[in-house]
Amino acid sequence: MNSLARTIIMGLMAIFFLGVFGVEFYLLSNTEAQIAKATEGADTRIGSDSRARSILSLQQSSKEELEVVEGAILDRSDLADLLENLQKTGVDMGLLVTISSVSGDPGKTPTPGSPETVRVSLEARGTWESGLAFMRLIENLPYKLAVEKAGLMVDDGKWNASVTLRLTTYSEK
Repeated sequence: MNSLARTIIMGLMAIFFLGVFGVEFYLLSNTEAQIAKATEGADTRIGSDSRARSILSLQQSSKEELEVVEGAILDRSDLADLLENLQKTGVDMGLLVTISSVSGDPGKTPTPGSPETVRVSLEARGTWESGLAFMRLIENLPYKLAVEKAGLMVDDGKWNASVTLRLTTYSEK
């Protein structure tokens, strides 16, 4: 072959290889863009998954604290149980416990989720130590309450503790 034909063939081969490299470069850059897009989507999912895991971890670690807070909220439906437990605890302490009245806000209709004030008057009759311990127990209940009136007096050799509480209750939504 003569040198002109060789030069033409070499030129065509160079153009062919340049075209192949160009196509490969285009495909490679397109693939890199797809990989970058997929990686970005994965990072977003991993980020949201890690945020979700962090929230779940926080909820799990705060579970006891949340239970304490939920336990400190007196639901209207739990009021009867509270009064029954107070009466039972007083009896276990050797006291005769009488709940003389339970009343809500006059003229107010309770609405779900809103607070309601309930007044409870009770008396406990027994020894000085038991009466005082019962008063302390009531003052340390984990609910939002106010002791409106409290008294401790002796009658016929027995101590009589009387308490009027103002409790804040909430209804379920």
